[in-house]
Amino acid sequence: MNAITDKPGFNDLGNYTEQFAASGVINEMLLQSVQGILRFFPAWPSGEDAAFKYLRTEGGFLVSAEIKKGKINDILIQSTANGIFRFLNPWNESPGIIKNGKQVNVKSEGKGIFSVPALKGDNIILKELL
Repeated sequence: MNAITDKPGFNDLGNYTEQFAASGVINEMLLQSVQGILRFFPAWPSGEDAAFKYLRTEGGFLVSAEIKKGKINDILIQSTANGIFRFLNPWNESPGIIKNGKQVNVKSEGKGIFSVPALKGDNIILKELL
C-alpha cells in the first residue's frame, strides 16, 4: 500500500503500474539475450526509429545501439566481465569488429551467429561491412 493514500492497490503513478512490466517488454523488443546470444532489435517494428544506451545483457555486457530508417547503425559494447561475446549478425554481410580500437577477426559459429573473446574493460564496436 502507498504511504500517500490509504486506497489499496494505488500508487503515485496510477493503479498497479509496477505490474504492467512495460519497460521489460520494450527492452526485449530492443535487445534480447537468450542462451548467451545477443539479438539486436529482434522485435522492433520495421520502419520505426529507436535507440538505447547501456542495456545490460547475459555475460556482463553493456550494449548501446540505434536503428534509423530500418538500418542498424554501429553497435557499441562494453564488457564488464571476462567471457565470449556472442551475437546474431543483424546485417546481410559479415560484421566488422573493432575491439579497443583495433580491427579483429570474428569467429562464425554458423546460422548467422558470431563470437569474439572479451575481457573485462574491453570496448567493442560492431560495424556493417559495405
